[in-house]
Amino acid sequence: MSHDCLDCATSRDRLAFAERWYAVRLKRLRKLVKEKAPEIEREFCCIIANGTPSAVVGGYEPPKYAQILNQLWHENKRLKAQATEDQP
Repeated sequence: MSHDCLDCATSRDRLAFAERWYAVRLKRLRKLVKEKAPEIEREFCCIIANGTPSAVVGGYEPPKYAQILNQLWHENKRLKAQATEDQP
């Protein structure tokens, strides 16, 4: 197995781990907010989706979870293509 294939597999494993890790925690947080503080559920969801309590995003925002996943997805796709090109 070439080094590039290992990089591709590592990226794929990291992405899968990150998806599971965040999914479990977000599910727990959403349940907690729904049960204990339904009045802040909308703001909570906006923070998760946009990084701010309102739906309108202004100013600088750090990368969002979806942006990070998208970046990793593209890196994985690039590494797969590179691994395919390197095969005889």
